[in-house]
Amino acid sequence: MVEPLANGLHAWNMSGAGPATKIAVLGAGPIGLSVALAASIQGVSAIDVVEPVAERRQAAAGIGANVRDQPSSGYDLVIDCVGRCGTRRASVAALAYGGTAVWLGLQSPEPGFDSLELVRTEKTVRGSYGYTADEFAKALALAASVPPGWVTEQPLEDGPAVFDSLWRGELSSPKVALRPAVRGVA
Repeated sequence: MVEPLANGLHAWNMSGAGPATKIAVLGAGPIGLSVALAASIQGVSAIDVVEPVAERRQAAAGIGANVRDQPSSGYDLVIDCVGRCGTRRASVAALAYGGTAVWLGLQSPEPGFDSLELVRTEKTVRGSYGYTADEFAKALALAASVPPGWVTEQPLEDGPAVFDSLWRGELSSPKVALRPAVRGVA
């Protein structure tokens, strides 16, 4: 979980948001949950998380997020951790005048929004990719506070099938860890 936590911390830090920020996180996979956790730790009291999968919704609710089917409107900050054309469009549409969307998700290269709306409403879209060494170190310390239900273990040899299932949206666990088989010493 350290790498997704570091990505989430980086996106949060890039946003310049503070405790009074009205925030929505689109997607409650490992990075989306990490963003919500970072916001919560920074004192944000109202965090909306948009996620269709029940197990991921439960994980978001477990850290105090308000789970929604769709974002409302008037957010200061929307962080898109999915990266589909539709979630990018939703991230921009849900912003208040002058709000900021931070995009981390990489599912599609298409932006999916009306660029004229950015101009007329003075909204900002920022991309976030990676993290700093300091953010990685903070994520390492933060990893101990990740609820155990966020991670499901699968055998390493099932890796290709696990990735296929994740891609098709068939696995609901926020994070899957592949574990090699432990063999006895002869």
